Amino acid sequence: MSPRSHGTGLFEPRQFAQLGNGVVIEPGVLVFHPENIVVEDNVYIGHYTILKGYYKNRMVIGEGTWIGQQCFLHGA
Repeated sequence: MSPRSHGTGLFEPRQFAQLGNGVVIEPGVLVFHPENIVVEDNVYIGHYTILKGYYKNRMVIGEGTWIGQQCFLHGA
């Protein structure tokens, strides 16, 4: 079986399962499977963070969460 890419991580805000009000997503953030990610209100996501949703589960980032730069969150 040959290796395959998970994609570029580039995304459009409309692709999220839910994107709340007052959300800040800094430049360089990569998102995989945004359709399985819920971002509630007033969330900050720092530069170059990676959010990796999982095809079986839903990642929920709760209201008021602050995620620093270069963090990696996996929804599995």
